[in-house]
Amino acid sequence: FYAAMQVYAEIEAYNDPNVISNTGIENVVVAGTEIPLYKSKNYAVSGTITSTNTNASLNTNYPVSKLINGSKAITSDCGIINYVNNFAAYEIAFDGVKTVNQVKLFLSQYEKEKLPVDMVVYAMVNGSWKRVAEMHNIDYTSVTSLTFNFAQVDATTIKVRATNTTNTSSENFRLVEIETYFD
Repeated sequence: FYAAMQVYAEIEAYNDPNVISNTGIENVVVAGTEIPLYKSKNYAVSGTITSTNTNASLNTNYPVSKLINGSKAITSDCGIINYVNNFAAYEIAFDGVKTVNQVKLFLSQYEKEKLPVDMVVYAMVNGSWKRVAEMHNIDYTSVTSLTFNFAQVDATTIKVRATNTTNTSSENFRLVEIETYFD
């Protein structure tokens, strides 16, 4: 019975014309019963986000708080931070220790040429940063989101650090949403 519900949930997710991809669906309702597709809710929504941003205009017009509001609408209205010496980083502090093993980034389709070449995900574990996942030489040709899966960690903060060393003319890094889960 569970396998049948799981298949139904996947079919439902893929056949919904309002869903860009199935990565943003957290629950599916089958015969009046809500079935979670993840073991946890998105921890980022209840967290606090900060960044390495040093640009006052970006802070005012494109605040990073938009990245953890639960909206994945692909628009130009998103959080933007600038690169400083080819690095940019977002940090999400949780409301306590959370067991996580997945970070999802939803990408803006505007200024894709400014997206980072490499990204690394760190977790604050017992007061120290631990590298948990990374992607290099990312090709954004037909990508609207990136999912970083890693071994579960008990973390208080997640950091997504981006580098743009091969495209030094890019001055900012734009995201639509950041999500964190234990999946």
